[in-house]
Amino acid sequence: HVSEVIPWYGGRILVSGEVLTYLADCDIRAAGTVNGLKAAWPGRPARTAKQIWQEGNIPLWLRPYWPVLCRENDVLAVIGLTPVCEKGVTLWSTETLQWQTL
Repeated sequence: HVSEVIPWYGGRILVSGEVLTYLADCDIRAAGTVNGLKAAWPGRPARTAKQIWQEGNIPLWLRPYWPVLCRENDVLAVIGLTPVCEKGVTLWSTETLQWQTL
């Protein structure tokens, strides 16, 4: 269930309770500001931004604003499109963080 709502580019990021404490030392950045964006996907090769956008049918105009969960310079998740992964381990499913555009 959703326990936190974070405003993001006219929409909102919905956060499940178990993820909330984990987010304390993470940043949420706009995808357009993350150079060489790739997301880990255990059991599969890392996904490039282009692959993630195409698989999610994300419109071109929305891609630069898409929220990306980072810790320092490591991409942990493209919110709502990839699971939250760190050091090759999936911590939470894709559904634990969702971005709702308004």
